[in-house]
Amino acid sequence: MGGSGAVVLKTAGSATERGRLLGQMLFAPMLQLLPQMQTATDCTQQTFDITIVAHALVWYQRVNGRYPDSLAKLAPTYLSTIPGDLFSGKELVYRPNADGFLLYSVGANGVDDGASGQDGQPPGDDIVVRIPYPSKP
Repeated sequence: MGGSGAVVLKTAGSATERGRLLGQMLFAPMLQLLPQMQTATDCTQQTFDITIVAHALVWYQRVNGRYPDSLAKLAPTYLSTIPGDLFSGKELVYRPNADGFLLYSVGANGVDDGASGQDGQPPGDDIVVRIPYPSKP
């Protein structure tokens, strides 16, 4: 603990007051990190959800010989419910074609970066699954 924190604790009156001050010094920095921790948790959950949906889409394709025209076709046979986009509050973006599909969430910034993830050009924060969905010529 830094010198000024020790002085504040020494000059605090009661044990209760010292405990309250110590708690503020220890936990205040962690409280500032809560929004970042929540965003990281949401990104992890969204990545998990989108992976489950991608697996269900592949399963659907293996059974039916093609990808469904909408995610709604996955329920209830392949998924009990279709997870949405945690960041937009809408459905995940899904674009099937004959060669595969593109599936993504708009990511933590809440902006559709056109399926551009962290390694995209330009970089974005969308959470993306492409199966094999061909790239633009």
